[in-house]
Amino acid sequence: MSKLDDLAYKLALKNDMNPTDLFLHLRVVKTDGELQGNPKFIRWLQYAMKYRAKRGGEFRFSDEEIFDLLTKTKPEAELVVLFQSLRQVPGMKTLAENMQAYMVLSSASSHRLVNEAWLKSRETPQQVFKILRLQHKALDSNPLFIQWLRYIKLYRSLAGSESFSDAQTLNFLLNEKWFLFESTLGTLFQSLKAIPDLETYGNLEAYTMQFAEHKGGRELLEKVKKMFADNDPNAALAAASKA
Repeated sequence: MSKLDDLAYKLALKNDMNPTDLFLHLRVVKTDGELQGNPKFIRWLQYAMKYRAKRGGEFRFSDEEIFDLLTKTKPEAELVVLFQSLRQVPGMKTLAENMQAYMVLSSASSHRLVNEAWLKSRETPQQVFKILRLQHKALDSNPLFIQWLRYIKLYRSLAGSESFSDAQTLNFLLNEKWFLFESTLGTLFQSLKAIPDLETYGNLEAYTMQFAEHKGGRELLEKVKKMFADNDPNAALAAASKA
């Protein structure tokens, strides 16, 4: 970036110039060029962050506003590549991952493209869980959690059926969401029975018994089986999770 560009952005910030106006005047935007790897686009993003901070926080020119602006000017296939590459740019990782989360929910086609980008980069389910900020969010009635479970199925098709198995999924959730009561997690998985492509996750009994055998062998498996036979699924999940 030239000193002239730096001065222009300083003056723009001093005068509270809206980032949208600056974006639309970028040469790369006016000429329909690629944003990926473009230093002037990165500089604009940095300006947007400074503008936001000066104006009182993330609700001033929010991530969602940035996403809406970009989707109005660029095709989703280009944006998927852009957001994946932005994760490697210093200071832009959180923004880029928020953009990916918005894309997952914006349309079926953009969700598919994001999944393809993650698979191409060999992003594990654990990494995608963090990209979607699911460790900080409630999982029940959360569409991002549903999409994460679907990503696991895609990941297995690429890396093998035993990659991040059902038992590993449950173990990961119990460790990552340690504050959840077993009954809450049980109710969560039971609710998945209503989702056609995820109905196997709704079979809490089979799921918990597989996990119990994986964690504690035959002895724990028999103990958990008895709890299910006694119509006490919450105790069964609690016993399996504490093994």
